[in-house]
Parts: sequence; C-alpha cells; structure tokens
Amino acid sequence: MKQMKLLCAAVLAFLLAPPCMASAQPYERGRLERRDANLVGKWYSNGERDKAVDVGWSRRGLQARNEHGTSSRLETRGNIVRALDWEGGLRGHIRRDRIEWQNGTTWTRTPSRHRRLAGTWYLNGDGDKRVEIVSSRDGIQAKNERGQTSRLEMERDGDVRAVDWEGGLRGNVKRDRIEWQNGTIWTRSPR
Repeated sequence: MKQMKLLCAAVLAFLLAPPCMASAQPYERGRLERRDANLVGKWYSNGERDKAVDVGWSRRGLQARNEHGTSSRLETRGNIVRALDWEGGLRGHIRRDRIEWQNGTTWTRTPSRHRRLAGTWYLNGDGDKRVEIVSSRDGIQAKNERGQTSRLEMERDGDVRAVDWEGGLRGNVKRDRIEWQNGTIWTRSPR
C-alpha cells in the first residue's frame, strides 16, 4: 500500500510539474546560416555562360571562386556580401538572384539571354560595315554602321527591339543573324 501511494505521488508530481525549458545549443562551427546557404551554387559573371563562378562552403567558411579561378572568403550581413580576399574586401549587394559588386561586375544565377548577342556584327554581311551590340549592367545597346546607338529590349520569343530607331525597330534573331523589319540583316561574320 505504501509503495502504491509513492507511485501515485510520483506520477502526480510528474504530471503537475512545469515543463522544462530547452537550453540553447552551442554555435556549431561551419554551420550555414539560411542567407549563406542561399548563396551556395553556380553563378555567372556578368551573365556570361562561359564565365561560371561558384560559391561553396569550406572549413574556412563561405567561399567564392571567380571566373579566373581565384578564391575569396565571403562574409554576409543582411543583403551585403564582402569578398574578404578581393580588392581589399570587395563589397556586393545581394538582390534576389543577383550579386552586384562595387567594381561593376554582376553575378547572376542563370546566364543572360542577351549575352549571346553581344559582339561584332556585319551589316548585310559586308565586312566593311561593322555594327555591334554591347552588353552592360544597364542592359544591351546596339550601334549601327553610322555610329547611331539604340537601347535594345529582348522580346519573350528571343527577338529584339531597338527602341530608339524607327519608333521601335524589331529584329528577328536567328542563330548568327538578326533580320530587321526595315529589310537590313546583321550577320555574325562577313560573307
């Protein structure tokens, strides 16, 4: 009987006792924070497919390797990232799937569609009539054979529109040529 009373008292004490608070776990060295984990993976310098860069995790912490193969430790705070070993602590702003570095370089998660258009083109295949498309962090711009420039906008289907020429001149992009609505053609190489 005495044992039964002790058992009931123990069970009752257990049921009426206040819940225990869990203690905080110590910081684990090498553990990724959520914002750091979101940076890990493949990026593209200035959106160029052939300039892949990488952000990963090493024993030293978060680390990046640029398109030249040079590595730097990374430090993040909010939407700011610092490459501690580049240019005296190069700073960048994280904007969704972009990192915009202070030196003008931008890293993107996916290669840019308009990067494949950048470069020298030839008006109607004529080697003496060079035209060009230039890509920058502000977008893409075309320069015709007369030196006139226009901002280009990419259409959903991959074609382009020169917004400053002829009220928004459209161009049909086909591999190594752009067929403009005004009848001119730009080719990647001269005939």
